[in-house]
Amino acid sequence: MKAGSIIAGTILALEFFSCRIGAGALLPGTVQCPLTVLHGRLYVRAILQGQAQPTWWLVDTGSPWSLVNADQIRGLVQSNPGITGQVATAVGRTLPVLKNIGINVAGQSMGPFDFLRYPSLGAIDANRNSRVGYQRPFQTGGVLGLNFLVQHRARFDFPAQRLFLTAGSGLSGLSHARFEGFTAVPIQITAPGRIEVFGLVGSRLYSFLVDTGSHRSMIDWKIKEANQVPVRYSGTLYFGLIDRTVPTAMGDLQNFKLGTLDVSKKFVQFASLGISLPGFSHPFGGIIGEDFLWDHQATLDIGGRTLYLK
Repeated sequence: MKAGSIIAGTILALEFFSCRIGAGALLPGTVQCPLTVLHGRLYVRAILQGQAQPTWWLVDTGSPWSLVNADQIRGLVQSNPGITGQVATAVGRTLPVLKNIGINVAGQSMGPFDFLRYPSLGAIDANRNSRVGYQRPFQTGGVLGLNFLVQHRARFDFPAQRLFLTAGSGLSGLSHARFEGFTAVPIQITAPGRIEVFGLVGSRLYSFLVDTGSHRSMIDWKIKEANQVPVRYSGTLYFGLIDRTVPTAMGDLQNFKLGTLDVSKKFVQFASLGISLPGFSHPFGGIIGEDFLWDHQATLDIGGRTLYLK
């Protein structure tokens, strides 16, 4: 066995073990696990019932659905043919459903859940795609989407780089005293399964999507035009939400607030995303991605419907 493989295996074992240790110090029924950044995205280790080894799962609030990599479960499905008896429509396709399959995250059972079997996930395909420059491909199990995260009252703690989930009847209570110096911004879960946060640009109110699956935040081009923001073009970026690459530009957006927090102190990226998300209360303003959440030491408390920012 190569030395690199031994080191990688040791790191994974330590991360998996640290998840289980951490879970014991929390409220009963609560599990915590490190959020591991791979290729600029957030992953946790998880294993489906009947699988021999845990795999990496993308944690993505931008996906309304939880998906399983169909390539990873072929043997599992063949040995349990009864679990594929239903189909559902999502992402514009009719997909088979892995019904009531148990999943363990960080060594703790989270109970049964329904996962859509998806044959081609953008984040998974990119891990094996040599043209994007990734030299260390890895196998991905699937996506923990918003429906899973809502059911388990997920909490993202970016300063600690941790994800908290509840199992069964566990509670995810938070002490508000620990957020002294932070701004509490209310969030809403829309009926189609998106996290919406309100933002103010000048006197105009917009709805922004909170998307942990997006490495970069992006402000919609119409805001740039409405506020006559001078920009310089900065290249192109791929956005899984619209499944295409778009030109981007940098500019200084003034009078920009999320909730009551002024976030207009640095340059932002603009792009013409052409997105209209059903269920949003106001015109679409852009994507609040992972970079913004790191920068503002965010805690995203889905169970408590609050985004804490500094």
